[in-house]
Amino acid sequence: MKSEYEKEVYKFFTQPDNFDTMVKVASHADEVAQQLIKEFWEELEKLLKIRVHTKGSDWFVGYSAKYKERYCKLQIYHRDWLDDASSPVITVAFEDLHFGEYPFVGISVKHDNEYYDTEAIRYDIRQLKTLSLYEEDSSLWWAKSKYLTHDFSRRENLSQILPGNREVNLENAVEEAMILLEAIESDVPSILAKSKK
Repeated sequence: MKSEYEKEVYKFFTQPDNFDTMVKVASHADEVAQQLIKEFWEELEKLLKIRVHTKGSDWFVGYSAKYKERYCKLQIYHRDWLDDASSPVITVAFEDLHFGEYPFVGISVKHDNEYYDTEAIRYDIRQLKTLSLYEEDSSLWWAKSKYLTHDFSRRENLSQILPGNREVNLENAVEEAMILLEAIESDVPSILAKSKK
């Protein structure tokens, strides 16, 4: 049985003028949601660049692929974390960046790398005590990860990233990335050295 609220909503939207308005608004809902999310990641990328570049010019922030691609990651890495083909082996990264997804941050390890034993890298990263608050990820791409506080899988959650509301979520995401970066930064050189093929 429907609640009184649901009955009132139904009654309101089944009026001819209201119905037309509802259809017009609903036809733009996904587009608005996608744009909100894209703007969030663009702002986060700018903030990360500012924060990471205070560590030096050998640090990079950027997307692993074009934003619209399904498995695109927003990633941070050091020049020394590149393989012989100039591709990052280890990154601090955000994934599931699109509407309908629940984004997470973690330590990503490039799978099937011809220059490094990535299984050994994932194992060594998972053993770091500095990452004990992060979940061990059994995938071939992630060593440790954690869901962010904002969830893009449902429209009603997007109010958290409206232009006037997103600052706190941006700050939280930057802090999560920096905590991860600091947790692995000193260990990555030795992990990479011992896993070189």
